[in-house]
Amino acid sequence: MSECTVILVAPDSALLRQPVPIAVVIGNPSDEPVDLHLQGREIVFDIMVTGEDGHLVWQRENGVTQAILRLETLSPGASIRLEDVWDQTGLSGQPVEAGMYTIHGTVPTDGEPLYTQDHKLDLR
Repeated sequence: MSECTVILVAPDSALLRQPVPIAVVIGNPSDEPVDLHLQGREIVFDIMVTGEDGHLVWQRENGVTQAILRLETLSPGASIRLEDVWDQTGLSGQPVEAGMYTIHGTVPTDGEPLYTQDHKLDLR
C-alpha cells in the first residue's frame, strides 16, 4: 500500500458556522494496479479536527467499525474519494469558536492505517 497517495482535501478558511466539506482521497499514481485491504461495507475512514492547543475538537467516527474486510483494487491513475462535512460543532455538540484548527484523516486497513497530511483551517 506504500504505492498509494493519501491526501486530505479541505478549504484553507471558512466562515464561522458554515459547513466545512472534507475529503480523504486515496490515489494510485503508479503504472500497476494496487490492492487495498480496507474495512467496512462502506469504506471506514475517520477525520479528526484539533484546536490550536492540540486537543481533539471533533471526530467523525465514534470508535465502532464493522469487522468486514473489503478488497479494493485501484487501477493505475485511479482514486477513491471519501467525503464528509464538519458542521463546526465540538464533541459536546456546541458550536466552536473562530480560530485556527488542524484537520487530518485516517483510513484503517488490515495492516498499518493510511494517514493524510495535516491541513490548517482558519475559521473566521
